[in-house]
Amino acid sequence: MKLDKNGIKQLEAEIKRREQERVRILAKVGEESKLGTKENSAYDNAKQNLDMLNKDITDLRFALDRVQVVKPHGKVDRIDIGDTVTVYNPDIDDRFDVILSANYDVDVDTDEASINSPLGEALYGKKKGDQVTYSADRRQFTVNIEEVVKSKEHSLN
Repeated sequence: MKLDKNGIKQLEAEIKRREQERVRILAKVGEESKLGTKENSAYDNAKQNLDMLNKDITDLRFALDRVQVVKPHGKVDRIDIGDTVTVYNPDIDDRFDVILSANYDVDVDTDEASINSPLGEALYGKKKGDQVTYSADRRQFTVNIEEVVKSKEHSLN
């Protein structure tokens, strides 16, 4: 997984949030176990939630240990993290903007495209005028890069 410094902070915050949730569920498991575990569906549910949460925390920590830190590459003619890119898909006559992100928590309801997504990976390092192909949902897409607006944050560096 590729993340910038902000993305790493987001991932660490998510781990912390889930660890706090684990404490709450552990308390619930303890309360329910006092009532006996035989025919106790509340205990079974809490224990199952705890097991799933422990797996999630382990997976997140594993991901954090293997994060590839991405820094702006600084090439003004190439797409970088934070840049807004206008792409055009001629197959469906669709033009849209995406902001390339290296955050952990990418809001799917925004124009943000993670560098870890198929589209984000295809765009990173390319330039205006390039045509890129990527696969998503077992389909292949080809888009033309029509415009690149450099991020103010990275253009100052």
